[in-house]
Amino acid sequence: MRLDQILTRSEHPSAHSSYVEVGLSVARECGSVDTLEAMARLASQTASVIHVVVPRDARVVDSARAIARNAGVHLTVDLMACTVRARFDGTHRQ
Repeated sequence: MRLDQILTRSEHPSAHSSYVEVGLSVARECGSVDTLEAMARLASQTASVIHVVVPRDARVVDSARAIARNAGVHLTVDLMACTVRARFDGTHRQ
């Protein structure tokens, strides 16, 4: 039986935070606006509620508002520390 070192203090945050930063930078390059547009269109076409979590960016809320207006769906936004949750509600048409 192999035993690893005993963790005597918190050593995970530095390793975890670098992983999270890489993940967020990759997500930014993947096109949050494209994702928001696709999900707003899906909510509109299916008359359903779709929740989307995207990386927080300077213009993401304004983009989500414009996208929701164009798709004719209701939008609710929750701002988190590093992400934005957009709720597109196709059950309440505008």
